Amino acid sequence: MTAADADGGGIYRAELLEHARNPAGCATIARDEAGTFRKINPACGDEVRLRLVKDATGLIVRVEHQTRGCAICVASASMLATEVSAHGGMTPADAFARAAEVSDRLATGRFEPTDGPLQALAPVSRFPARLACARLAWTTLADAAAASASPPSKT
Repeated sequence: MTAADADGGGIYRAELLEHARNPAGCATIARDEAGTFRKINPACGDEVRLRLVKDATGLIVRVEHQTRGCAICVASASMLATEVSAHGGMTPADAFARAAEVSDRLATGRFEPTDGPLQALAPVSRFPARLACARLAWTTLADAAAASASPPSKT
């Protein structure tokens, strides 16, 4: 980490590092556990496994993750878990839409003040190789939400 990173001018802002060191929503998720979703960034090997926790009405009230990867990947997954919990429940459609919105904002670096801690990920847009690290948890959430909204297939 450089001096620019430590003072907020680089990619590793204090809030990002705090989420990387103390990630919210961590859980142990077996590789083949039913109802979980897994993605790997083939460029670097980062891996995210997600479990959606729903209430009796089908709202996603919590996202648990097991993330193995760089600080950006872990922090992004932590911020995702915090974001979902802060909403007090999201429909799968809302979770899918939010995942797409955050993924787009990661690409542009244009976050809104209402995005709170996610703003710490804005500098990632300047580093294309790191963009996939930041997006991994969000694209996994999009897949999970899409699958969650679909009726089970009949076999």
